[in-house]
Amino acid sequence: MKNLYWIGGENKNRNQHPVIYTHLLVSGDLFEYLEKFDNEMNELYDYLVMRYKMKWGISEELKDTDQISWVQEMNNVQHSIEEFIKQEYIYI
Repeated sequence: MKNLYWIGGENKNRNQHPVIYTHLLVSGDLFEYLEKFDNEMNELYDYLVMRYKMKWGISEELKDTDQISWVQEMNNVQHSIEEFIKQEYIYI
């Protein structure tokens, strides 16, 4: 997946890879490409959330006993994963 370029969305990415973007746009494959990329990133996100929750000990028990801490921990997980995905897969 790392070899795929995300070329939609922000203008900066389209400007960095104009040939790839134009080729996919003209060939009619852009939507298919972006849909596949989105699905893969959503699967990766879900997997990483599960792994981070296990690694950091965030459980349903914590959610039941201390909701504020659970929300804080889940926000940290969400931010960390989003930052990782953006840096490793989107802004390459």
